Amino acid sequence: MTSNTFLSAYASVIGAGHIAENTPLQDACGYEFWENGWGCAIVCDGAGSCAYSHIGAALCVDFFIRKLKGMHWNNLLAHPEQLRREIHTLFYQCVHYLQYSGYPLDELGCTVNAVVFSEHSLISFHIGDGRAGYCDLQGNWKPLFVPQKGEEANQTMFITSPFWQDNPHHWIDIQVVQEDYTAFCVLSDGCEKASFECNIWADEEQKFKDPNLPYSKFFNPLVQGIQQLYAQGKTHSEIQQMWKQFIKEGNKTLAQETDDKSLILVCKNNQ
Repeated sequence: MTSNTFLSAYASVIGAGHIAENTPLQDACGYEFWENGWGCAIVCDGAGSCAYSHIGAALCVDFFIRKLKGMHWNNLLAHPEQLRREIHTLFYQCVHYLQYSGYPLDELGCTVNAVVFSEHSLISFHIGDGRAGYCDLQGNWKPLFVPQKGEEANQTMFITSPFWQDNPHHWIDIQVVQEDYTAFCVLSDGCEKASFECNIWADEEQKFKDPNLPYSKFFNPLVQGIQQLYAQGKTHSEIQQMWKQFIKEGNKTLAQETDDKSLILVCKNNQ
């Protein structure tokens, strides 16, 4: 398997609210595909209440990509408990890494949403909100995990929150999908209104519900577009610039979003 097996587009774009408030882009994202046939896609969303969350998000993306690259994923898939222990250990190590970054740990808060992937497997893990999903061979888009929401409005979990460390099994959600797929996505909550069915009023229950389903009408044209752009010979750099512009204002919902927006889309090469 080569890097041409997978086609990708990914970017983090500052939200209109952050521009108006003159605050930095607090999202960060990263993507790599490795020679061993595995790769990773990660999005970290900095906490708006933390002064250096943009730095925390960038540091977490860098840390996880470096560490994930050296892990033996085929072996870990065969040993689920070891897989869980290894991922928990990564989170503890990342907190330790942040503690020695030169910034106050409690000002580096961010979520972590990651997918490690091969041709036939997806391993997702996360803490906090954000979304991820994948498309099976029948064309059905499905969620990879359920975002964590606190009991209060706009409350979420961050890697720097101390309470998860006593019970990582509860707070660090790990999911494994072992089936063929055509594409997957990872995103921060700034993109969820445009791309996921996530805030639906239920008359029978008289409350809003979160189906947590990726919109196929949003993602399918994007997958086809990325495949066509690569087939036309567009460079990765050119596609990245178009992708960034799409996240910024590709539809009305994205254009009006006040929060920062990160979106990674990875699809199989159909050539």
